[in-house]
Amino acid sequence: MRVGPAALGTPILNTKDPNYAMPLSTVRYLEDAGHIKHVYPQFFSTTGNATAVSAARRMGGEIASELTANHVDGVLLVAT
Repeated sequence: MRVGPAALGTPILNTKDPNYAMPLSTVRYLEDAGHIKHVYPQFFSTTGNATAVSAARRMGGEIASELTANHVDGVLLVAT
């Protein structure tokens, strides 16, 4: 695997500890404690800085449409 400077080693970190990119254990804790109603069964991931603006707009629109259709009223944005 080649890790370029833009990736900052996140593929390796994410493999060793998936909670690095998606802190699901913390989110489940908040869900169990009643701070959030429930966790959506899917998560979305995009490629970031190498994505063309037109593709990013399309992906964002598709993600927003799905979340809106399923009455999701909050999201967690995690930058790696």
